[in-house]
Amino acid sequence: MGCITLDLTSLQEINEKEGHEGGDLAIRSFSDILLAAGEPLMKAGGNAAAKDDVQHRGCFIGRNGGNKFLVIIRSCTGQKLENYLKSVQQQAEELNKTRTVRLTYTAGSALAAGSGAASLTALVALSDHLAMQSQEQNQEQIQGQDQELLQES
Repeated sequence: MGCITLDLTSLQEINEKEGHEGGDLAIRSFSDILLAAGEPLMKAGGNAAAKDDVQHRGCFIGRNGGNKFLVIIRSCTGQKLENYLKSVQQQAEELNKTRTVRLTYTAGSALAAGSGAASLTALVALSDHLAMQSQEQNQEQIQGQDQELLQES
């Protein structure tokens, strides 16, 4: 089993610049991206009906409150996680070509095998922790770039 936690990091900026209607649209757009990226995973064992049967899907994709989203993939491999995240990235880049305020996000992913996570709850907590680390690293990079720009001025 694999888990991905995604944080829509630009939601606050979108709400400030485009209002809550813009924020709601951003959430819906990001949700659509996550669902489209998961389309190949939705079918369990090639069963076309599984897409509509929650108990037999190959994955679960949902909003976990606020700006957080959760993806849980059955029979997961590192390659499936990587492919999913690449698809999300490509679709977000495409959408951002048409947006005033870019959709930005961080993601953390974890596989149950070898992670030491003894339960689904522990796996979700691990992927959430990794998403927060990713966000902190992005903030440090941005702050470092800002410092470089100030020094160049």
